[in-house]
Amino acid sequence: MFDLESSIATWCRDMFAAGLRDASALDELESHLRDDIGHQIRSGRSVEDAFILATRQIGRAAHLRTEFAKTGETLWEKIRRILFIPLPLPKLQFANHMSTTPSNSEPRWATYSKTITFILPAILLWVASTIFVLPKLKQICQVSGTIAPKPMLFILALSDLFKNYLVISAILFFGVLVLLEWRSRLWARHRRLIFGMAAFTLNSAVLIAITAMFILAVLAGSHLLPQAR
Repeated sequence: MFDLESSIATWCRDMFAAGLRDASALDELESHLRDDIGHQIRSGRSVEDAFILATRQIGRAAHLRTEFAKTGETLWEKIRRILFIPLPLPKLQFANHMSTTPSNSEPRWATYSKTITFILPAILLWVASTIFVLPKLKQICQVSGTIAPKPMLFILALSDLFKNYLVISAILFFGVLVLLEWRSRLWARHRRLIFGMAAFTLNSAVLIAITAMFILAVLAGSHLLPQAR
């Protein structure tokens, strides 16, 4: 079965190996290739035929490199002139567009492996805190008569909510993930960026929750000190 993402990744590596070493230009070439493939598919062609036609229209890496050298233009200038003549975009606008729409030639297994590596310690720490620390902390607060501030109560309540619906949330998450991998072409392009942002958000949320628990424990302990004396 034809694997579009694997074929695009191989095409990018071939272009790089042939001498097209400008990362910005390679990213834009890949974006143009994907757009052309989408256009061919919407016209009724199969995914494999669309990929073959799109790569032929862009041309071989060696030929592109030779043509760029003849004119004295840089690789980026040549690609911009060939592919984007109909679009009167200033260079600044185009650079901003490239910085906000990164392509993803990374295999899906690599993206998922990196994500798991970054989020697994935070998940394990959060689960351990909600199972072993949070119940004891609530008991201490009741004994000491400590009333937590509303923002802290909200954080702890949100943590309880995720703990109570952890299994359902995990099933829904993996279901959506499988659906995106199966049906969405855009997902493959933005998978790495989305998971990077999710990993940062999750680690930050766990850090905030644990900090809230620590502050609440200090407050409850200060209320218990007079009783201990």
